[in-house]
Amino acid sequence: MVDFANRVVMRFEIIKIQSLSLKGHGVGEGSDGITFFVPGAYPGDKVKVSVLEAVNESYYEVSSDYEFIEKSMDRVASPCEYFGTCGGCDYLNLSYKAQLAAKENSIHYAMNRIALIPECRLPILAADKALHYRSRVQVRSLGGSLGFYKKKSHDLVDVKQCIMMHPQVDAKYQELRLQKMNASSLQKFEIGMDEQGEVAVYTNQAHGEAGFRQIHSDQNAKLQLLVASWIQEAEAKNVLECYAGNGNLTQGYHSVVNSVLAIEANPFAVKQGEEKFKLNPQVSFKEAFINKKIAVQVHAWNRMLHDTLLLDPPRSGTQGALKVLLHSNLKNIIYVSCSLESFIEDASFLKKNFKLKKLQGIDMFPQTRHVELVAWFQQ
Repeated sequence: MVDFANRVVMRFEIIKIQSLSLKGHGVGEGSDGITFFVPGAYPGDKVKVSVLEAVNESYYEVSSDYEFIEKSMDRVASPCEYFGTCGGCDYLNLSYKAQLAAKENSIHYAMNRIALIPECRLPILAADKALHYRSRVQVRSLGGSLGFYKKKSHDLVDVKQCIMMHPQVDAKYQELRLQKMNASSLQKFEIGMDEQGEVAVYTNQAHGEAGFRQIHSDQNAKLQLLVASWIQEAEAKNVLECYAGNGNLTQGYHSVVNSVLAIEANPFAVKQGEEKFKLNPQVSFKEAFINKKIAVQVHAWNRMLHDTLLLDPPRSGTQGALKVLLHSNLKNIIYVSCSLESFIEDASFLKKNFKLKKLQGIDMFPQTRHVELVAWFQQ
């Protein structure tokens, strides 16, 4: 047996990859029925893997080095010279049709895990632009390099051009490269394009300090329309919107309801929201952290009169805050999620008293394993 950093090869297995995991790894069964997760493998691949066992442990692990027996018909040539080294993308060598199928399967698998089947499951909303779409990126500079981290590393990849950036964002990125920076310490730059198409660069700011905006403008427009149509169909009157940002979702539906109480923790985003809706008295923005104590503030602001709850939490989910925002007269919850893992945690709780009326995925992040999800729960 061969030693690999305190692990030894126990045997070799030939595995047919059937699906992709939530982390983007190929999933297949070995000869003994054990499920294996193979990084970088896609549905349709047949691979010979080294099955590793940790010393003094009883679990199995697959080496990242494997041999192709047969390659999936869905594999394509990557258009990016940095793919496989840069940590930005997962699926640049997988056809877009197969990416969408994998994300649909991930949603289906997640729902089956918690035995929650929607009354109406709608097909994923594909992106018309699967490249050159990112309106916001974070890059780093060290020495003479400017680019992104390697996968699972803080080593920097010097990227001359990123094919995921929106052309206007790329133009600003090229300006940074021309400055020929030679920083002795790591520098962070966030390049963001606003709703008016203006591009700004923020240097060494905390993540999200300049506010949050979806990275795919075209897909964001579809998200806004979807949320607004479901709120209108639900005949919502008074909406409590949590994690509201600067009113990205609010602007799609505020005209069809009586009131909106929009809560956001980022003060910069709150100011933007107040300015955006200053001529709409039915919309009120409040700055507050959304946690298990938020119900006290909501009671003070609207006496918990909301009949509809709209949520768009970060990847970490609501972390228990959802439970304190429910009340007996709450009719609808529209939940926008960018993480299936955190979504199913909240959905498991909601299914006790709510039915899942509609569910739809949106491919907000082409070429990555991530998928946006919109769910409509009804009491």
